[in-house]
Amino acid sequence: MTQATQKLIFSHLSALFDLKIMSESAIVLSSLDGIGIIVKKIDSTEKIFPFEYEKDPLMTENLKSKFKISTNIQKCEVKSIGSSCAIIVFGIFDERKKVFEIVTKIIKNNFKFFTPKIDLKILADYIESEINKLTHTSDFEFNGEIALATWNLQSGSEIYFIDSSCQNFRYKSCAVGEAKNPINLKLARLHFESLTVNESLTEGLKILMDESEDQFEFEVTRICSETEGNFQDESKNFCDEILKKVIRDSF
Repeated sequence: MTQATQKLIFSHLSALFDLKIMSESAIVLSSLDGIGIIVKKIDSTEKIFPFEYEKDPLMTENLKSKFKISTNIQKCEVKSIGSSCAIIVFGIFDERKKVFEIVTKIIKNNFKFFTPKIDLKILADYIESEINKLTHTSDFEFNGEIALATWNLQSGSEIYFIDSSCQNFRYKSCAVGEAKNPINLKLARLHFESLTVNESLTEGLKILMDESEDQFEFEVTRICSETEGNFQDESKNFCDEILKKVIRDSF
């Protein structure tokens, strides 16, 4: 079954059973002293079905098993490239897996361009070219989005965004995934370059909370002066701190 056929069947199933399909989103923020990334996470296995279908667990399990529903949810996945760059990929499982394979291959085959530091513009161009090549020579379809981000003391922040048509653009800050357009409008009104990373993450979380009707978990990554320019997952240590600040600021 091709990827296109799976998506078509999945969309018909969604309409037939009135399934509530949610997808994840992320924001990448360029600030005074680094890059901050927040990903809004969802639980695709528990929240995908509305309440009435929970009454029939067998039907739920059969649907999930037969049509691989959990792998067809668009999610945001963040990984490091080297020690000081981040890649955020939004898409279904197969899209995310293929993009990470492409990036690994690009770095390996073009090592001279990415030593001692990774040139994000060259990397964005290579990714764009490789995905275009793949979609024209196989049945692979790319309907996702990609963001690349880095920061260092000398050059400051760099963010590149690759859209579903495989064109890349440079941004100061950007959103990836669900609700991207309204989030980008709000990001454009704020001057994150005058804020610290921690301040920008607080403001970014407020925006994600405004755009979400449901409760959600989130992951935080920083590349900044405090991390000495290194990619660092702050989800365990930092989430509670900025969440408390957002709650305090709400009153």
